[in-house]
Amino acid sequence: MGTDANGKIDLFRRFRPTPSQLRFFQSQARGRLMSSGYGSGKSKVGCREGIRWAVTYPGSRGLIGRLTATDLRDTTMVTFWREMSQIGFVSGDENAVARGKAHYSHNKADRKVTFWNGSEVLYRHLDDPLALGSLELNWAFLDEGAEIDDMIYKTISSSRLRWHLPVCDQQERVELLLRRDASDEEVAAVTCDCPRGIWVCTNPGASGYLRAVTRGEVDGWDWIACKPGDNPYNGPEYWEKMERDRQINGEVWMKRFYEGSWDAFEGQRFPMFDRDRHVLDQAWRPTAVHQVIEAWDFGHRETFVTWLAYHPRMNEPIVVFHELQVNEVQEPQDVAKEVFRIRGEYGLKQDAMIVVGDPAGVGSSQFSAVSPIGAYAGLGIFIAPAKWAKSPQARADLMTAFLMENRVQPDGSIWPGIVFGPNCLAVADSIINLRWKPQTSKAGEDPREVFVKKDDHGFDSCSYGLSVVPEPTAEKPKPRGFSRNQSARELLDL
Repeated sequence: MGTDANGKIDLFRRFRPTPSQLRFFQSQARGRLMSSGYGSGKSKVGCREGIRWAVTYPGSRGLIGRLTATDLRDTTMVTFWREMSQIGFVSGDENAVARGKAHYSHNKADRKVTFWNGSEVLYRHLDDPLALGSLELNWAFLDEGAEIDDMIYKTISSSRLRWHLPVCDQQERVELLLRRDASDEEVAAVTCDCPRGIWVCTNPGASGYLRAVTRGEVDGWDWIACKPGDNPYNGPEYWEKMERDRQINGEVWMKRFYEGSWDAFEGQRFPMFDRDRHVLDQAWRPTAVHQVIEAWDFGHRETFVTWLAYHPRMNEPIVVFHELQVNEVQEPQDVAKEVFRIRGEYGLKQDAMIVVGDPAGVGSSQFSAVSPIGAYAGLGIFIAPAKWAKSPQARADLMTAFLMENRVQPDGSIWPGIVFGPNCLAVADSIINLRWKPQTSKAGEDPREVFVKKDDHGFDSCSYGLSVVPEPTAEKPKPRGFSRNQSARELLDL
């Protein structure tokens, strides 16, 4: 509730928050990201929260921002004015506000709304990273924030949330710093009890900053992810439109704009990957009955090792249970030392595992006369070159089959054919982010997949490992040219 000159104002008038929206309002985090597909009322939530801050904290200053002026005017601010009206606020000029006859005034030239209690709400388009100028704010609401340049987030978080309320006991100190032409960092460093916050309501998109928020990599942020079913007020027409849009725009578009997935994008090779389905909540360890595969991908500057396991006699999913990503590889013994440590952590022995790697590892490079496989053999790690799995397209097809497979367990639960431990996020991200583009020859054959080479080491190592596990469907065995009972030393001679 907020208090005006005439009594009480119900800030939730004509608004029944959904469970996801309530989680947003109840969050105490300095930064909040509410992301979802269409139909979850994101802009409504963002505007209501801005109004709440303006009423609750007299003399506060906030910003409503969107990338373009057109979208800001035609969508976000339309929602803002509608919410103001539904709450029951009355507009007037400054004199009417001063006499208690209106709740707020609107200066269109300055793009500013001023409330009876001295609070201000500014609205700006943000297509220029320098658009914020030297604004001082208590709060900022960025609508469809995935469209906005990452520099805006860094600027707001680091130096723009520094406005002090009239009752702040540090106001005189701040004014003194400003008169001395102090830096943004000096002003922002002044600590007080004034409220500070930024919230973003958006469809998932290409924002690197917000993707980092969804991964828990940005301190002080809370991520509220909403699914289509979270909003009980979406009627049958919503679901009918969803199905029409699915048919017109395809699964990737659907995952992003209806299901709210941050892992869906055009050109994605594995759009069926679902973190909720394919990533475990808890770490997993193989037992003595599991067959363990250690899979390597070599690179001059990076080496990636993935550990997988499966149960030979049960229909359990294959589990990717550990990973090792080494950047800026200087000497093979540095990688080998870490591999031996991980083997010891899980009690793994070389002779009990299948150890396979990139078949290109048998060749020397311009940097060394010794091949990677030869170098690691000299250190006691014997890696079979996966000559049967040279084709990345074939390995991608195999990965797809495992991701889409359903395995019924003895308790009746259904699991996919492959899952990833919570400590294997680098290999999971590599698979999620693998992109491809069609390439057609001049002869006009059907287009084939050509992978866009970027951070694909996790996929490569994992798919080399998949090439030596039982197929998703037994009726289509994959010829591999060796018996799984052979040791890694014997495989080296194939």
